[in-house]
Amino acid sequence: MAHTYKRRSAVYVLLWPLIFPGLCLAAQQQSEGINPQSPTQTLSSCQPEPAVESQLNDAEGALLRIFLGSGDTQAKIQAAVSDAYAVITFPHVTKVGFFVTAAQGKGLLSYRQSDGHWSYPIIVSARVTSVGPHFSMQTIDMMIVAKTHEALMGLLAGKSPAQEAQKRSLGAQLVTYSSNFGLTAGLSLDDYRITIDQEANHGLYCQPILAEDLSREGHKMTFKPPPCAQKFAQTLNRVAGRAPIIRSY
Repeated sequence: MAHTYKRRSAVYVLLWPLIFPGLCLAAQQQSEGINPQSPTQTLSSCQPEPAVESQLNDAEGALLRIFLGSGDTQAKIQAAVSDAYAVITFPHVTKVGFFVTAAQGKGLLSYRQSDGHWSYPIIVSARVTSVGPHFSMQTIDMMIVAKTHEALMGLLAGKSPAQEAQKRSLGAQLVTYSSNFGLTAGLSLDDYRITIDQEANHGLYCQPILAEDLSREGHKMTFKPPPCAQKFAQTLNRVAGRAPIIRSY
């Protein structure tokens, strides 16, 4: 019996240098709030194409120009997004036409998560058609604010109500803001057609994203968001802020 005890003690002494560092690392991770993951649980990183990264950087620049505008405009935008469900940011949208104006481009959609923070961006494609007695030549940064989940779904389904930035209503479910760099004369009626760009999102996250994924529970990522997506989300959460009250949409 004594010999068995001595053999076990000798084994523990030999293994202690191997066990001790692991115990220290686990204790450090626990104190820092880190949950150790097995290799199969670790998210791998998706490497987006340079063009996709450039698109996210352009949208981030547009976001800052919109939110950091003049004092009066900035206050109205902050009021509109304070309890909004989603925002879609379009950088450098060019609109040219007479009576019927058409513009198309790509933007980034972010929605409120259950903790009140904004999600990682989702790439969308948009087509804007303006009809009315007007001549329009514009290059603008544009942002659409969806107050509710239903409004966002209607927007993605192409059922958004027509709105003008000059006659926006903060109480409406869909609100449009723009920073104008061009000339607009007359009255226009804007019709938005917005769809999720599956190919671009797959290139960004290495996985598809569907409209039904845009819920409070969010979309389960199987790949770690690339730095450009993380940076955009950080900027949006900094300038737009976390929702003060979590509501049921």
